[in-house]
Formats: sequence, C-alpha cells, structure tokens
Amino acid sequence: MESRLLETKSLILEKIKEAESLIPYNYLPNLVPIKLVKDVPGWHDFEKAIWNIGEEIRLILFDIPRLRKDQEIQAEFVRIAVNPNAKRGRQTFIMLLGYKFCSHHAKEIASQIDDPFVEGHVIMTLRKMQAKGYSTQVRPFLNSSITRVNNEAKKYLSLFDVC
Repeated sequence: MESRLLETKSLILEKIKEAESLIPYNYLPNLVPIKLVKDVPGWHDFEKAIWNIGEEIRLILFDIPRLRKDQEIQAEFVRIAVNPNAKRGRQTFIMLLGYKFCSHHAKEIASQIDDPFVEGHVIMTLRKMQAKGYSTQVRPFLNSSITRVNNEAKKYLSLFDVC
C-alpha cells in the first residue's frame, strides 16, 4: 500500500507541475463573451487545461482519499488556487480544498472571493471547510445576479452568520 501511496502522490505532484506550467506569467485579458451567455468571456485554452488537470486530480483522490490530508499536496493546491493568472482554471483547485482538515488554508482561499471567476467556488469551499468568520466577506454575495453564487452565500451564512 505504501508504494501505491507514494506513486499516487508523485503522480498528483506531477499533474500539479503540469498545471503550473500552463499558467501564463502575466495576466491575460479576457476573451470576447460567449455567444450563448451574455457578459461571460470565453475560456482560454490554458484555463480549460488547468481546470481539467484539477478534475483529474479529484478523480485520482477517490482511490486514495487519505492523500487529501497531505500537507505538501494541499500547499500546491493553494499555490494554484490563489494565482489569478490561472483565471477559471483554478476553480477545481479551490474545490480540492473543500474539507474541514484544509481549513487552515481558509484565509488564503477567502482572499480570492472578489474574483468573479471563482467567487462561488470560494464561498462553497469555505462552507465545506467549515471555516467560520467570513460572513462579512460572504454577505454581499446574497445580492449576486448569479443564482449559484447567491445560493452558496445563503448556505454559508445559514451555518456561520453571527449577526
């Protein structure tokens, strides 16, 4: 089992390096909006590729879920999650931290809440982390025009709002 654990950890770290190699050095401008969804920019190819790598990692972690608690892996997830140059590609990496045992990363994840590309994912992850103390940052999203974001804010505040 230990060799399988180490092999899987190595694979995950390789995938993280691959994702990091796709992140542009400079923040790229948004693409023109998607035709079917007004005001939503198209996805750069690197965003899709990073997002997909995060999803591949999520599926790998189903086989060996105890690797979710690995501090080195978590730290690497955070590095991508807080890099705005990855744009929407970081959504899956933010969600990979949605566990109570990752709550020590809540402050870093919460720092991304004002980015419209990940705001809903941040709120959902804070809730899943059971990270209290972010009601002030989450409350404005009750007025979000995006239903999913609005609903995540309601869920978070129903659990952790101290007002």
